Amino acid sequence: MKKPNNTYKKIPEPVLKGGAVLLICFILLALPVVLKAQMTEVGFKGGLNVSTLWGGFDPDEKSAFVTGIHAGVFTVHKLNETFSLQPELLYSRQGNKTTYSYVSGGESYKNSRENRETHIVIPVLLKYNSALPVDLLAGPQLGILFSGFKGTLGLSAGAEYQLNDHFVSGARINLGLTKTTDGHRDLVFQFYVAYRGLLNISKIKLLEPL
Repeated sequence: MKKPNNTYKKIPEPVLKGGAVLLICFILLALPVVLKAQMTEVGFKGGLNVSTLWGGFDPDEKSAFVTGIHAGVFTVHKLNETFSLQPELLYSRQGNKTTYSYVSGGESYKNSRENRETHIVIPVLLKYNSALPVDLLAGPQLGILFSGFKGTLGLSAGAEYQLNDHFVSGARINLGLTKTTDGHRDLVFQFYVAYRGLLNISKIKLLEPL
């Protein structure tokens, strides 16, 4: 008797990554309905990363900053006059420069290597809408290393300056709480410009049963 084949075909990694990104987009768009947000805005942003890694280095190793870029989309869900919720979905290019020393043939040498990797970063930030043109943001974030599809958790905090009704400039610090696959933690400073108001939905309410 022929034995049944219980093996399953492995789903290709690009399909898994694409499906995860689509799921995240759906969650971000569904948030205003769940939260009964008074107003929801959709926008996009982009800017500069200044990143490094910290912790877990040998005594003869030093980690320095490198530059990269980030870009993506976000939604702003106004909860009341004071607070808003701002989830984001970002492409982020970040890494570090490691300088290390070694001895060969009785001589001391120094060398360095730069490492940059692509991350999908998903911060969910609580925004304090002040009476001034400066707003404060803070909250947790999930980082996904795209090459290995491995996740890290961190904290993000920063401030935004309202240039006009649609454009804002901002600065932010992202601090990794969990270790990367190499045993280090991320440290990223972000500087960006954002446009919001691409889509404006007011007074969203949950659907009520008939």
